[in-house]
Amino acid sequence: MEYLDRGVYAVNAGNAVFVSWRSLEEDPAGCAFNLYRTTDGTTTKLNASPITGGTNYTDTTADQTKDNTYFVKMVTGGAETATDGSFTLKAGGSIFTKGNAGAAQVM
Repeated sequence: MEYLDRGVYAVNAGNAVFVSWRSLEEDPAGCAFNLYRTTDGTTTKLNASPITGGTNYTDTTADQTKDNTYFVKMVTGGAETATDGSFTLKAGGSIFTKGNAGAAQVM
């Protein structure tokens, strides 16, 4: 098996930031995640309760005029465990994707 980190990734979704990360085969059953954002040196936990049933979150509170770094911690039995990987969405950042016609679009 090859080593993979959480693969945290964030994209500008207009008025929000869509954040996703990997679920790994070796994750224990019933694990959950807490998502954190660091902006201007201040780290904020974004979810009120551990995230279950998926590996994504829409951050509607991000100040997209600033760099935002996202990372997750795994929660098992109520205890957090640090995970590898983070992603910084640069101020005003966007991504390029291929649209249905194959042309590049700015998101």
